[in-house]
Amino acid sequence: MLGVFVLKKLITLRKNAGLTQEQLAVKVGLSQQTISKYERGILEPDIETLNSFADFFEVTVDYLLERPDTDQYDEIWELREYLRERPEVKALVNASKKVNKADIEKMSALMESLKSK
Repeated sequence: MLGVFVLKKLITLRKNAGLTQEQLAVKVGLSQQTISKYERGILEPDIETLNSFADFFEVTVDYLLERPDTDQYDEIWELREYLRERPEVKALVNASKKVNKADIEKMSALMESLKSK
């Protein structure tokens, strides 16, 4: 039964996105009642619906189903949310793409020294 597995991840992803069941339903073309049934494990989504959720939340179906080796997606999700909340940090990350490793190490040392102040 898929419902129990999807239950945990779907609720977590929806809440992390700051969405109500109704808002998620509108975004993925389902009813609020259907979302509720998925979250309670009463109804199991078909593969098309799983793909819709995966596309919407930018995760894999494997992540939704909590298959092995998907813990990395939790970290990726947390980082993505952090970068959305902190555009100045995102700008630093984007800028780091254009510098060499030695410069990144210097910046890292500078940031460490700022942390201790």
